[in-house]
Amino acid sequence: MAIRPRGLRWEVDVYIRRKRHRKAFDTKPQAEAYLRTLMREMAAQALDRTTPAGITFPELAARYLGYAKVNKAKSTVSVEIWRLRRLRDYFRYFDAGRITTSHVEDYKKERIKQVKPKTVNHEIVLLGSVLRKGKEWEYDVQIPNIRKLPLLKPIPRFLSKEEATKLIEACAPHIRPLVILALHTGLRRSELLSLTWADIDIPHRILRVQNPKGYRARAVPLHDKAIEALEGIKRRGKRIFNFRDFRTAWMGAVKRAGLPHTTFHTLRHTFASWLAISGATPFEIRELLGHRDLTTVLIYSHLSPEHLHKTIQGL
Repeated sequence: MAIRPRGLRWEVDVYIRRKRHRKAFDTKPQAEAYLRTLMREMAAQALDRTTPAGITFPELAARYLGYAKVNKAKSTVSVEIWRLRRLRDYFRYFDAGRITTSHVEDYKKERIKQVKPKTVNHEIVLLGSVLRKGKEWEYDVQIPNIRKLPLLKPIPRFLSKEEATKLIEACAPHIRPLVILALHTGLRRSELLSLTWADIDIPHRILRVQNPKGYRARAVPLHDKAIEALEGIKRRGKRIFNFRDFRTAWMGAVKRAGLPHTTFHTLRHTFASWLAISGATPFEIRELLGHRDLTTVLIYSHLSPEHLHKTIQGL
């Protein structure tokens, strides 16, 4: 028998052209995939050619990564590299065209034991993207039915005006302008840290985000407090913010302010939440945050009860 259970693992033990191939795997599908790969290689050698349309998943993943480096933002690529490592580890002996819905479900069952459901969803969505790209490149790939795990969508944490004031006061002087700017522009940390003085137009009260996530450049109006913070920064080179101890300084400020469970991304949620409370529409919030999808900003719609009460009273 070519595949057999061996303790808690599955073992492939087969002779091909007088050469023994013996290897153990965590799951039976992995063992079956490895055996199919051996059979395909044997057939290709017998015909003295490879099947042009066939490709292993690791090979396809490597080509996809090359595509991503050219066509996606660096921040996205850095995340996908880690996710592809996990996928390659599991599907390393699979032909890309042999990955079925059942295999995806097996992956979910194994992975959920190690990480959160949201992480699993990110990984299987990327798996689908890799396979779809393989089909686009005319490889022999079938797209399995990929179903994401259900997730609870918690209301994002945001700071009250009083908490924001406490946080600003607790900041070391060199990161205080960064925090103020984040609270009043909603920029991501990566966007803020890549800002240059050329991106700031004080006379027109505009900040230009030139290299944002998703390559959607946008202009953000500057609040009075944001302008005041910018004008208080000493210019030292092209970049506005030049420091290496951000994480230490940030964690210290959060601790001194007594604001547990507050990340830097909380400031972005705070900006969007304040906009919603003040009556801004989802379309306006989307434009200011630089999102493509309106669905992403609908999580803030519950934060304007007074606005909704006025709507009801108008019936």
